[in-house]
Amino acid sequence: MLAAAWPSTPQYYPEGDVGPLSFRHVGCIASLLGALVGGLAAIGGAWLQARSTARPQREEAARQEEHRQAEHTALLQDRRRILARRYLFQLGDAVDSLRQGLTTGHTAAGSSIPKEDFPATGK
Repeated sequence: MLAAAWPSTPQYYPEGDVGPLSFRHVGCIASLLGALVGGLAAIGGAWLQARSTARPQREEAARQEEHRQAEHTALLQDRRRILARRYLFQLGDAVDSLRQGLTTGHTAAGSSIPKEDFPATGK
């Protein structure tokens, strides 16, 4: 059966075609295969390029995120220190005001406050 489909000696046709596939058909198939291989190579190259640039971008994004978190933490710590200092100053003022009020109230009544009541200041 194959022998009948493919003769052992090429048959020449008047148009210049040889055998069941002409040279034009072979050229078209080769062009299509070349385009297919070229397209696959282009897609593969684009994929490799995207993959190779993705890792440094992820690392840079992670580094920037860590830097941002560190700045945010430092800012929060500064705010806490400022707030604590402000409250401590207010507390100190309140204690001084209370002490002065107690001292003034006792001396106005005629009694004095012993110095050992305020050992830190000695007043």
